[in-house]
Amino acid sequence: MNIAEQIRRLKHQEQSRARADAIEIRDDEDLPAGMLVPIGAWALKDPGLIDDFTAWRRAFRRFFLTRFTETPEHTLAYLKNVAIAEEDRILFALTTLEGRVIGHLGLCNISAECGELDNFIRGVSGGPPNLMFLAERQLLRWAFFDLGLERILAQVLSFNFLAHGLHAPLGFEVLEQRCLRQSTQGPLVSHSTCEPEDSNVSYKLDLLALDRSVFEALAASEPRRPAD
Repeated sequence: MNIAEQIRRLKHQEQSRARADAIEIRDDEDLPAGMLVPIGAWALKDPGLIDDFTAWRRAFRRFFLTRFTETPEHTLAYLKNVAIAEEDRILFALTTLEGRVIGHLGLCNISAECGELDNFIRGVSGGPPNLMFLAERQLLRWAFFDLGLERILAQVLSFNFLAHGLHAPLGFEVLEQRCLRQSTQGPLVSHSTCEPEDSNVSYKLDLLALDRSVFEALAASEPRRPAD
């Protein structure tokens, strides 16, 4: 089964099937800590989930390259037309062991050898204090050992110290920094990479990478992280 088919099979119509195929998150003692439930068409029928995702995107707007006025309608369209429809990406709802959704995270731009971290948000507290770290570690295990990817990338704004602090203990390193130019059109704010002399913001875009070999080397010591 190729990667696109593996991803397609996880995007279920019914929530019960999505939860049955969820990825179990394990802690440093190899005990269950939470679940990664794949987002499929079932999520489009959950108004509470749509409202939560909208509120969390609004709360963390400043950390995204594209910023806009968040609405449930926009979230619904994003999930339907992007997160679910596109075969080179997958989004997971992050849940506690009791099934409460407290955030989301995923992968995009997935190819035969590479993928990119996407849409990492812990919206509310719940579960172990370091659940977001444990969730990312489990997502990386799935990407490297189930999908067979060799490298995972990430794009992080330079002032996003929380994201840098989350990724670094797992082996991510900054490959390069790119200057940014911000553009505004009504409520829409976007960023594009540019030459240093064309930049109009003080922050930059950090490009991070983690190779499977590095992740495997760190796995023996299982890097631990304090509470999120």
